[in-house]
Amino acid sequence: MRTLVEALAPTVLALEPSFDTRARFGATLSRINRDIRFAKNKTPYRARMYAQFSRPGSGSGQLFVGVGGRELTAGFRIYAGSRESPLHRYGHARAWENADWLALQARRLRRRYESYWYLVAKGRWTRREGFPARPEQWEHLWGLVVRRTFTTAHATRATFHRDVARVFEELFPVYAFTSLGD
Repeated sequence: MRTLVEALAPTVLALEPSFDTRARFGATLSRINRDIRFAKNKTPYRARMYAQFSRPGSGSGQLFVGVGGRELTAGFRIYAGSRESPLHRYGHARAWENADWLALQARRLRRRYESYWYLVAKGRWTRREGFPARPEQWEHLWGLVVRRTFTTAHATRATFHRDVARVFEELFPVYAFTSLGD
């Protein structure tokens, strides 16, 4: 995973120079150990690891690569922890101004990516399939995931980091829409 982060760093920094690209646990690399003190699941290790790139301390979205036993994914994700999150500050306001852009992204991403989003209804997170293409959906949006799934054998290819870099380049406009205020 460290080698993958290092290989992706030039592409990620070209997209957004403020991204953290240092290969370290708790920042760009997820920890494999699970904190079992308060978790229902008491297994000591997680079944998946992630390499993620975002602006440090911003609460913004992430470009990520997820590696699990049977699944390998790369994409974009953002979750709103509060009404002050970048998703609420930027994404919600921009949705009404850019309804055509949202519809275009939904059509563009549908071909190559799996998308789903979350809304909170009666205090519970509810998953909806597809890309939220209408501004009124963005009013209730609390999380968005757009990802591409690869075969696990794909990770052994010499071109894997270039394929992930291409995913990041294709999804960066969604990152900018939801996370960048400038």
